[in-house]
Amino acid sequence: MRNEFASSTGQRVAVISHRNGHREISVFRREDPDACINVLSLDADDAAALGTVLGAPQLAATFATMQQLEGLAIEWLTVTEASPAVHATIADGQYRTRTGASIVAVVRGPSAFT
Repeated sequence: MRNEFASSTGQRVAVISHRNGHREISVFRREDPDACINVLSLDADDAAALGTVLGAPQLAATFATMQQLEGLAIEWLTVTEASPAVHATIADGQYRTRTGASIVAVVRGPSAFT
């Protein structure tokens, strides 16, 4: 997955996330947005360390606070190998139709599926 943003100074930055947890951070030239200045390669541990430095724990705390908003409930559920849902997609389960709950993603290993 590739995410891009422009910094407050107008610098274009891209973060490419691979399924195996590897990340690449690229910075592009202002005068030529197709020319990359730097590429920083991070393994999963490096990415986690950078996330901590950039404030991931504070983001998690903010997310936990969001879970307490009136009318909003966010739950993380672990599905065991014995469950019929373990190898199914969200659509296969028809969970919203059956329960009214919205499942926004399934995490399998280092990957998330919507």
